[in-house]
Amino acid sequence: MAHCEGPSSRDRLMGLLLLTTTGTAVLLILAQATEMAALRDAALALVALAALIVIVRVAGEQARA
Repeated sequence: MAHCEGPSSRDRLMGLLLLTTTGTAVLLILAQATEMAALRDAALALVALAALIVIVRVAGEQARA
């Protein structure tokens, strides 16, 4: 029987980044369609949070190496 492993932490991070970029695109489209500036602000916050997560992750990997 073959041993199957689950997704690695890098795979999970890539999934998170895919969700944040997709969510950002949806928020920006909705902001343009509804003319709600708050949705643009939410999209900006989502991108900033994703960038922060990536920076912390890379710094953590470099500290271990």
